[in-house]
Amino acid sequence: MRVIHVRYSFDRTLLSVTFTAEDRIDFRELMRSISTDVKTRVEMEQIGVRDAARYVKGMAACGRKLCCCSWLKNFEAVSV
Repeated sequence: MRVIHVRYSFDRTLLSVTFTAEDRIDFRELMRSISTDVKTRVEMEQIGVRDAARYVKGMAACGRKLCCCSWLKNFEAVSV
């Protein structure tokens, strides 16, 4: 399980967690544990790898913006 995005509502009534995993995860017990710790409602959403890339928005392994997004403006055509 890899946590992608965590969002807390302004009034602190909702904690939303978005994550990816290779297999389907039964996270009901984890949700109960977290909700008792933070004393609020917890929503967990499992997304695919492509959706996770959309959340990250082109981050490289170094943590910076991808080089092709930051300085490369024109992409050369690639034929297959």
